[in-house]
Amino acid sequence: MTIVDRLPGTADVVIRPLHDGQGDADAILALVDRCSPATLYRRFHGVARGPRAVELLLSGSGDDSFCAWRGDDCVGIGGLALGAGGDCGGEGPSGHLGVLIEDRWQRMGVGSALMAALVVRAREKGLPRLVADIQAENDFLRPLMGRIGPTSTSFGYGGLTVCIGLAAAA
Repeated sequence: MTIVDRLPGTADVVIRPLHDGQGDADAILALVDRCSPATLYRRFHGVARGPRAVELLLSGSGDDSFCAWRGDDCVGIGGLALGAGGDCGGEGPSGHLGVLIEDRWQRMGVGSALMAALVVRAREKGLPRLVADIQAENDFLRPLMGRIGPTSTSFGYGGLTVCIGLAAAA
């Protein structure tokens, strides 16, 4: 299933669900290898490279991960991991967001398209809220998340925890 056939302005980028095959893992490793240390640090909030970064990107998201492809190259990956009840002071489960975009594809709409696919999946699952842990200096993500739904922000995990309500944005 393809979520976006051609992402406007990004030279035929396709967003599709992650496959379990080795080809996706190899392409994701190549993505990780093309990312700068700063980009990897922003995503993992610490040092993660090579196969360990791929393991972290693929853990816990099952059928709730999407990749952005340009031809055979994976240029981004986003995952939705189910959280426990009580996240952000709400009842019921939440969805935890994680997105990694190759440096040269950042701020070109790829991350927004992956987030849109993750929001659709979260709504399909009936999740009332999404949660993202970001670094405090990550100024461009908070406005993006605010376009999804109402947000609240608190300090946590050495950065900011952003909670996004989905019910009001449906």
